[in-house]
Amino acid sequence: MSWETLEAAVDLLGRSSRPRVILNFFGGEPLLEFDLIRRAVAHADEVIPEHVQRQYGLCTNGMVLDGEKLEFLSSHAVEVQLSFDGVARAQEERAPGSFARLDGLLERMRADHGAWFRERFSIAMTLTGRNLRDMADSVEYFLGKGVREIAVSPVITHDFDWHRSGLGELDAQWERVYRASLSHHRETGQTPVVALRRDDSPQSPRSRTGATCSAGEGRILTVDVDGSLWPCVLFCGSYQNSPPELLRRHVTGLGLGKIDDPGLVERLGEFPVRAREARLFHRIEPRYSEYGDCEECARRDDCAICPVSIAHIPGNRDPLRIPDLQCAFQRVVGKWRDRFPARPSVTDLLTGRAGVPAGVSRLLEAVDLPLRFD
Repeated sequence: MSWETLEAAVDLLGRSSRPRVILNFFGGEPLLEFDLIRRAVAHADEVIPEHVQRQYGLCTNGMVLDGEKLEFLSSHAVEVQLSFDGVARAQEERAPGSFARLDGLLERMRADHGAWFRERFSIAMTLTGRNLRDMADSVEYFLGKGVREIAVSPVITHDFDWHRSGLGELDAQWERVYRASLSHHRETGQTPVVALRRDDSPQSPRSRTGATCSAGEGRILTVDVDGSLWPCVLFCGSYQNSPPELLRRHVTGLGLGKIDDPGLVERLGEFPVRAREARLFHRIEPRYSEYGDCEECARRDDCAICPVSIAHIPGNRDPLRIPDLQCAFQRVVGKWRDRFPARPSVTDLLTGRAGVPAGVSRLLEAVDLPLRFD
């Protein structure tokens, strides 16, 4: 991406009327353009009004994340998500020779940038049929490293290693993750595994918006390297030599033009209608997978299916056909999430409706501070 394109994107963010804005850097590997990132953050600090809350984020594989870059990211409170599949066998399956480097990176982060590591750092695990057997061990590994947030997601592209017989193993792995997370929750009050966090609000995201993913809402803009705008990073053409035919057919009309196009605001206003017409983002009920019809599934109101994954099923021309691994993942995760304790509110803690985590109680005892709810 040229500086002119990135500067225009930051300037657009600076003109936002929202009280909070987020600037995320994706790749490829974004840290290959570290100087450009550093320049963009400095420019954002100049053009975003002081009263607007700003947040910076970056997704990396960690292979070029050295001391200089760590110092910059921590000093600017950049939210960093490390793409890391876990224990040696799982990570080496993905990128041979990378586990030792990333394991050492976690130790360095925790030792040299402890506060940032605890508050701004997270892990993204990509689940496949091949690394499924290591999922629970990998989550336990990250919990042991003190990671505050662990996002586990099924692979977006088609997984030839996933078979229906894997459903039992998927359930067994999530049971282990559930038990390890429950023990961690009782000890700390925290739920690092994102998929187990419960939303007990009266309305689910599906009932509020009708969209199966946020790309159908047009709230997030992705700027490709040539300055073209899309509702999701997965629609960008710069990293796709030959996008699946279904994706080309349904997404072509969802481009938002160029970053400097004067008609951008008008197209943004029209986008929700165009997204509905694309038939990729809305209405879970008519969809289906090998495991059954979504209309009959108890998980349909909290199911999150990536529309791009639908296009990657080999030979698929039906936008209603959900990938089997994505469906199995949502069904199994939902089962264990339902059993997990809801996160207590501050009021719950102050009034005693929620118990104080064991680790906090021991800390209070160690400093001889009584905890009372009068």
